[in-house]
Amino acid sequence: MPPATDILPTTLSPPTRSMSVMTTLAPARQRLGACRTDSGGASRHDRNLAVHLHIIASNLRSIQVASGLQRPLPIYEQLRCAAAACARPSAKDEHDMKALFAWIDRFIELFVAAIFLSMVSIGSWQVFSRFVLNYTPSWAEEVQIFGHIWLVFLAIPIAYRRGAHITVEAIRRLMAPWMSKALDLLIEMLWVGFAVATAYYSYRVSLVTRNSVSPGLEIPMSYPYYGMILGSVYLLLVVIRRLAGELPARDPDELPPEATPL
Repeated sequence: MPPATDILPTTLSPPTRSMSVMTTLAPARQRLGACRTDSGGASRHDRNLAVHLHIIASNLRSIQVASGLQRPLPIYEQLRCAAAACARPSAKDEHDMKALFAWIDRFIELFVAAIFLSMVSIGSWQVFSRFVLNYTPSWAEEVQIFGHIWLVFLAIPIAYRRGAHITVEAIRRLMAPWMSKALDLLIEMLWVGFAVATAYYSYRVSLVTRNSVSPGLEIPMSYPYYGMILGSVYLLLVVIRRLAGELPARDPDELPPEATPL
């Protein structure tokens, strides 16, 4: 879309130039309504219109100054508002994203619950076999060890997302509000570093151990480290969501859902 200053003749008088501006921008004015959806946002194929609307609005402002017009044209503010609406994601997209995150959270929680149930069941069978049947499965202990690795590194981001980790609030209560926010940001950055470092080194170790085979299950020894990688990626996703405001930090005075006051 060419700039408005390239479309209009430079020899027009201010009133004629103003009318030419309105005529030139008529197609864009007709598309202002299409830029908005029922939910107040913009559809994906109209978001690129925001860039063009910003360019037109800027050129229109320059034309106004060069033409000596005292009052801004009404379409100028309409273009600015429409450009902001086009750049803003629609409520439907936000709802779909939150639904996707909720599905991921629920899937991870159910997966962790399934791992824990399997560990308890296999451990109970191992004890029963050892003391009653006088037979111990060779694979039972490895399943519990590997499952414990997956369980811990997937439960870390779940507890972090729920605000269930143990915290000491004595120092925080003495801080100014801006210092408390700075401390929260520092904590989030430390979690990011922990997630990235754990994922990176777990992947490096998995490359080294992929040719080794466990004696009981006879599976590659890299499989336990995949749980560390998956848990680190999920932890990074949780931290990003907290930084974006999708998961607000828990109020220090509020107890976790599973806790009860004394």
